[in-house]
Amino acid sequence: MFSGNLFLTMAFTACVVSTAGYFLGAVGRSGFISLGRRAYIAFAGLTTILTAIFLYELLTHNFQIAYVHDYSSTDLSFFLLLSTFWAGQVGTFLLWLFLTAVIGLLIYKQRDTLNSTVMFYYLISALFLLVLLSVNSPFKLLPVIPAEGRGLNPLLQNFWMIIHPPIVFVGYALFAVPFAYSMAAMTKNDYKDWNKRVLPWALVSSGILGLGVFLGGYWAYETLGWGGYWGWDPVENASLIPWLTNLALVHGLLVERKYGQLRKTNLILAAFGYLLVMYGTFLTRSGVLADFSVHSFTDLGLNIYLVLFLVGVLFGIFALFALRFRQIRPKKKTDDPWSIDFLMTVGMIVTTLFAVLTLIGTSSPLITRLPIFDATANVDISYYYRIALPTGVLMALLAGLTPFLATKKPTVGAVLRRSIPSIGIAILGAVIGVFLGVTSIRHLMVIFLAVFAIAANLQMFVMFPAKLGRKMGGHISHIGFGILLIGFIGSTVFARNEKVVLKIDEPSEALGYSVTYTGLERGLEQVNNSVFVEIEKDGESVTADPRLYYDSYNRGIMKKPWIQSHLLFDLYLSPEQIETRRPGTTFFLTKGETFDMDNVSITFENFDMSSHGEPGSIEVGAVLLIETPDDSFTVVPKLSVLADGGRESVPVEIGSDGLAVSLESVMPDRRMVELRVAGQDETETDILVLDVATKPLIMFVWLGSIIIVVGALIATYHRYRLSKAI
Repeated sequence: MFSGNLFLTMAFTACVVSTAGYFLGAVGRSGFISLGRRAYIAFAGLTTILTAIFLYELLTHNFQIAYVHDYSSTDLSFFLLLSTFWAGQVGTFLLWLFLTAVIGLLIYKQRDTLNSTVMFYYLISALFLLVLLSVNSPFKLLPVIPAEGRGLNPLLQNFWMIIHPPIVFVGYALFAVPFAYSMAAMTKNDYKDWNKRVLPWALVSSGILGLGVFLGGYWAYETLGWGGYWGWDPVENASLIPWLTNLALVHGLLVERKYGQLRKTNLILAAFGYLLVMYGTFLTRSGVLADFSVHSFTDLGLNIYLVLFLVGVLFGIFALFALRFRQIRPKKKTDDPWSIDFLMTVGMIVTTLFAVLTLIGTSSPLITRLPIFDATANVDISYYYRIALPTGVLMALLAGLTPFLATKKPTVGAVLRRSIPSIGIAILGAVIGVFLGVTSIRHLMVIFLAVFAIAANLQMFVMFPAKLGRKMGGHISHIGFGILLIGFIGSTVFARNEKVVLKIDEPSEALGYSVTYTGLERGLEQVNNSVFVEIEKDGESVTADPRLYYDSYNRGIMKKPWIQSHLLFDLYLSPEQIETRRPGTTFFLTKGETFDMDNVSITFENFDMSSHGEPGSIEVGAVLLIETPDDSFTVVPKLSVLADGGRESVPVEIGSDGLAVSLESVMPDRRMVELRVAGQDETETDILVLDVATKPLIMFVWLGSIIIVVGALIATYHRYRLSKAI
C-alpha cells in the first residue's frame, strides 16, 4: 500500500536523521542536538501514523494486504481482530517499533550530559526494527484481492492473546533503555548518575516482562490442555532468560548504589539484557528451531539482518568494555558475609548462573550443529529441572536471610535470634508437608526454605514497619517468590493424573471421582464444541465441558481443558480422543495363521475372489476355517468396496452363542486380512479418552507471580520518586 510504505520510508528517514543528530551531539557537536530532538519527534509521530494506518487496514479487512489476509478474517470479534496486529512476525515488529518510539519520548525529555549519547544508542534498536520492516513491509500487497482472509489461528483466539503479547513487547522495548545507559556511560566514561537513572528502568522492565512471562504460563495452562504452565520451550525461555539477567542487574545496582562495587558487572548485565532479547528474537524468528519448538516462527528472509545486528552489538559491547575496563573501579569493597549487600551479590551470581545454564539448554539446537556433534538435538526437559531446583533452594535461602541483616554490622547471634520465629514457622511448614505425604528430603528442603523466605520477609513488616520505605517492594517480591516456589513443588512433583476410557453414559472412577461421559455437543469439526462430562464426588456433581476439535488451520486435533479451581488444588480435565467403536475384538491374520478366543479357533486359509458383487463395486472374501469343541466348518465373510468409495461388510455367524465374524480389510500384498468377532446383538459405542488430573497448590503459582510483579512495580515507584529519572 502506497501511503503505508510512504510513512514507513519517512519514519525511517526521520530515525536516521535523529540518530545522526544525536551522534554528532555525543561527539561534541552540540549544535546538532536540536536537529536530533526535532527529528525524533518527527520519527515518533510518523511511527504513530504508520501504526494507525496498519491498524485501520486490519479493522477494515483490506485483504489485498498480505498480512491482513494471512492473519485475519471477517468472522473475528473486534478484540480478536485487534489482536491479529501482533499475531505474525511483521505485526509484532511494528508493535515493537511503536512502543520503542513512545518509550523513547520519556528519555528524550531528560536534560543531562549523557542524554545525547543515550538517545543515540537507544535509536539503534529503532533503526534495526525499521530495517526489518523495510525488508518485509507490513503493507506488502497480493496480486489479487481475496474475498476472505485465512483467519486467526484457533489456538490464538483467546482473551490472553489480546493482552499477553503487548505486555511482553513493552518489556522488550524497555530493555533497550538500560542497554542505552550502559553503552553511553562506557562511551563517555561517566558513571556519576548512571546508577540512579538506570535503576528505575531496570525495575519497571523486570516488572512488565515478568508479568508477560507469568501470563504466558497461565495462558498455556488454561488453553493448551497438556496440563502444565511452563514446558521450557525455547520460545518460552527467550523471554525468561533476559528477565533473569535483569533481576540480577536490579540486585547488582542496589549493591553498587551503596558501595560503588559491581559496576563492571552491572554495565555488562544492562547491555547484555537487551542483547539477549534480540538473541531470543533470532532464535524464535529465524526458523532454526522449527524442529524443536511448537511456537517457532518460520524464516521470512531476515536471518542475515538478525545475525549482523547481533554480531555488531556484541562487538560494540565488548569493545567498549575492554576500552574502559581499567577505568571502572569501585569506591570501596565489602567482604562481610553477614551484610545484605554480600547476600545480594551471591543472589545475583546464582540468578545469572541459572540464566546462563538455561541459555545453554535453549541454544542446544544451534550448538549441536557444530561439526563436533553427531546430530542436531535439543536438551531433555529434565535438564532444566536439574538446574532449577538447586537454584530455587539457594534463592529462597538468600531471600529469607536478607531481612535479618537490616541493622548495621549484624552478628551471627543477632541474626539467629531474630530469625527464630521464621525458622519455627518454616519447620512447621515442613512438618505439614510430611503429613501431606512429602517424603523426599530435597522437596522438604524446598518447602522449608520457601516458607522461611515468606515468614522472614513478613517478619520484616513487624520488626521495622517504619523503616521499610523504598525497600518494601523487594520484601513483597521475596514473599511472592516463596509462595511461587511452594506452588512449583506442589503442582509439578505432587500432581496426579489418570487416563480413563469412558463409554457414553457409563460411569468410571478416576482419582476418587465418578466420571461419566454424556455426549458431544456439535461435531469434532466445530471449534466451539463441548465434550460433556459429569463429575461427582461426595454427593456433589458438576458438568464439565472441555473441548476437542479438528482444527483445519493447524490440520490436527486440538483440545481445551476444563478446570475447576479450589484453594488448595485444581481439578483438570483434558479430552484426548473421541471415537465410535464397533463392538467385538479386532485382529489380523496372515494366510495359514490361527486366532484362538474362548471356545473358537479361526484360521485364515485363502482369499475368495469368485464374486465381484454389484456393478461398479468390488467384492472380496476370506475363507476361514472355524473350529469349536463340537464342530468344524468353513465360512466366507465378504467385504464390498462400493462405487462411491464406501465399504460394506456383512457379519457371518460362527457359533450357536451368537458370535459372528466380519471382514474389515484386506492386504493382498502381505497375504493378510483384518477380522472382527462380535456378538450379533452388540451395538456401536461412543468412547471418550479423558485425562483426569489434580494440580495441588497451583493457585500459589498464580498468587506468587502476582505478588512478585506488584513488588517490582512498588519498588519502581519508590525509585522513580528518588531519582526523578523518568
